[in-house]
Amino acid sequence: MPGFYVEIKGLENAQKLLSGIKDGSRKAIVRALNKTVGTSSGGVQSDAVKAVAQEFNLTQKNIKKDFRVKKATYSSLFAHVEARGNPVPLERFIKTRQNKIGVSVQVKKSRPRVTIPHLFIRKYKGGVFVRLSAIGKNVTPGMSIRKDKSGKFLGKFRDTRFPIKHRFGPRIPDIFSNSEVMEPILKKAQERLDKNFGHEVEFLLESSK
Repeated sequence: MPGFYVEIKGLENAQKLLSGIKDGSRKAIVRALNKTVGTSSGGVQSDAVKAVAQEFNLTQKNIKKDFRVKKATYSSLFAHVEARGNPVPLERFIKTRQNKIGVSVQVKKSRPRVTIPHLFIRKYKGGVFVRLSAIGKNVTPGMSIRKDKSGKFLGKFRDTRFPIKHRFGPRIPDIFSNSEVMEPILKKAQERLDKNFGHEVEFLLESSK
């Protein structure tokens, strides 16, 4: 999540304590950072996923797909959690469904469910789509009547003359521009990092005895 950082505290003192251990401070830093960002229920990624789930009508499993964790290494003492910038397909929102008018969807939990006219759920391979007219305006999908030159009814067919376009909601990273969302995540991240770093320093000191 670009623009938001937490730093290790007490690093200078820890480096002095671990000076007699080969790569001691690097080991402590890498281990602490990776435990903090982690993919478990006690990491920053987990906190971020839960924060998004409170805002967007998405399952945590679906939200997690859009997160990436980059772990620290000895050569790069930096770890981060990021959310991908792609808009979320409408079909991923919980209980998105087809009705006679269009597609019913609830994107944010704080807002009511709405039906968006002209949208349809494609059965083959799934997805919420809209069929476009030649001039770019939405047209109602469905069955059109076919007649011959004399006007005789020949039956109904699905109008596929115009292309279809996949429809999306907002991006998950947009949530993190809200300071009310970010403040508790950053607070927990700093607390975890401080605790994890302290534990790793103690572990290395004990192991060296």
